[in-house]
Amino acid sequence: MPSAATSTMANPSGATGGIETVPGVRPGPIRSSTPGATTHAVPIVSAANPVGVPIEWRAFPAAERPWATVGAVAVIAALAGSAWVLTGSIAWPAFSVVVLFLALCRYFLPTHYRFDEQGVVAAHPIAPKRLRWNEIRRCGFDDRGGFLGRRVRPSLLDGVTGVHLTFPPTMPAGLREAVVSLVRDRAERPGRASR
Repeated sequence: MPSAATSTMANPSGATGGIETVPGVRPGPIRSSTPGATTHAVPIVSAANPVGVPIEWRAFPAAERPWATVGAVAVIAALAGSAWVLTGSIAWPAFSVVVLFLALCRYFLPTHYRFDEQGVVAAHPIAPKRLRWNEIRRCGFDDRGGFLGRRVRPSLLDGVTGVHLTFPPTMPAGLREAVVSLVRDRAERPGRASR
């Protein structure tokens, strides 16, 4: 697939002058034969869609970081082997593999993120989550992703009630900035009591 520094997309409404240019992003969805490759649905900002939603992408850290994945699988196998040697039973190693896999499921399984008019969806095979814009009370971002929380202050329940975002290394910087800008524009402002 040829690389494009700038993409041009037609406005679906058919209005004249409806061409949008998104630097560094090809019109989506982008399909790749590489396992774990990112899919981007690039929003078209227009009078009918001023915030540029939906924004979508897919994150699959295990496929994007193969050496880290090999290391993680080796550690899990070593721990399972240790459990087998210590107990002499297959039940404990099986149990340890299942627990460790579930603890690392956001790493080992792909997540499809969608930001739309209603809120945020993190479609994950084991732990799918949805937050409406008015439920987001706290957000934080860095180069690798972010967190959207329902509570103003950090809580032990954040992992269950919030949404962890993963930005793949192949995700264009412009798309990351669009996500951060959209969340900060749409999310509930801090100061309200958390639920």
